[in-house]
Amino acid sequence: GHGGPWNHISWFVSCLFAFYVTFDWWYRILVKPLRTVRGCLMVFILCYAAACPAYLVCRYYTVNLWNFGDGFGQQYSQFAYTHPLTHFASFVGGMVAAPIVGHVDLLMSEGRLPGVAEVVVRWGFTGAVAFLCCLFVFSSPWRRYLFWWNGGVLPVPCILF
Repeated sequence: GHGGPWNHISWFVSCLFAFYVTFDWWYRILVKPLRTVRGCLMVFILCYAAACPAYLVCRYYTVNLWNFGDGFGQQYSQFAYTHPLTHFASFVGGMVAAPIVGHVDLLMSEGRLPGVAEVVVRWGFTGAVAFLCCLFVFSSPWRRYLFWWNGGVLPVPCILF
C-alpha cells in the first residue's frame, strides 16, 4: 500500500503534540529574546520562506509525489509530510505571530494603528477568506501541495485570528 505504515494525519497530530509539549521551552529560547515587534516580524518572514524548500526540491528533481512507482518521490513525500522538522517553521511562525497580533490589538485599543496595519485589520479577514477561496477554486493545489502543507498559507490563519 501507499506509504507503508505511515499515516500522515496521525504523524502530523503527533508533531502538533510534540510542539505543544515543548512550547514553553521553545518560546523562551526563540520568542522572548526578540523583544520587539520588528524582530518578531522578521522571524515570521523567515518562517514563511522556510515553507519553500520542500516544494523547491520537488520541482528541481521533478519528483511526482503522486506516482506510487517512484521510490524516491514516495520516501521524500513521507519525510516532508510527517517529520517535525518540516513543520517547525510553521510552529515558530505561529509563536512569533502572537506578539505581533497582541501589539496590533494594543494599538487598536489606543486608536493609534498605523496605515498598513489598519488596512490589514479592516480588510484582512475578507482578504484571507477570498485568498483561500481563490486558492481552492482556481489553483491546482496538488502541484504546490508541499508548499501549502509545510506553511505556505502561514499568514492566512494569522490574519484570520
